[in-house]
Amino acid sequence: MTVDLLTAKLAWLLAIVGFLRPSDLERIDLAQCSISQDDILSLVIDPLVCPVNTYKAYCSRVASTSVVSVPHPVFTQVSLVPLLRYVHHHDQGLSSQRISKYINQVMKFVGRPPGAPIPKARALGATLAAQSGVSVENLVVQENWSSRKMFEQFYRISVQTQENFTASTLDS
Repeated sequence: MTVDLLTAKLAWLLAIVGFLRPSDLERIDLAQCSISQDDILSLVIDPLVCPVNTYKAYCSRVASTSVVSVPHPVFTQVSLVPLLRYVHHHDQGLSSQRISKYINQVMKFVGRPPGAPIPKARALGATLAAQSGVSVENLVVQENWSSRKMFEQFYRISVQTQENFTASTLDS
């Protein structure tokens, strides 16, 4: 896989599983990142879409090639070692605009009804988590949203449930 595609894949996976905006991804400090067996849930069915494997591959090919400290995008007196880097300039952190382009590069392949806009990765991740059984209350806390209403009005893409209520009712 090319570094360009690997960067897009990592940005997209982190946006989906972490419910992160491009500006959040821009601020990830590699010096603060670690992988612990205690914190890993082995629920990934396909290793090709495993965020941990993608992170490890990206770090070995890109992020660890040069350790460079750059000013924080918002708090310039603070510095960080950016996780996501430009493809041809590994000594420079990716901007949130470029990260957004990488995420959209992958999101255009996500199935959706004809004419529907490309969803935001953060919204898709939260919606898929809710459909998988994660409580909306936990999503609100993870996202640092002000209320359940914020998720329901602005981020929830679909209200499909896991339950087949027709079958449940007819079986009773």
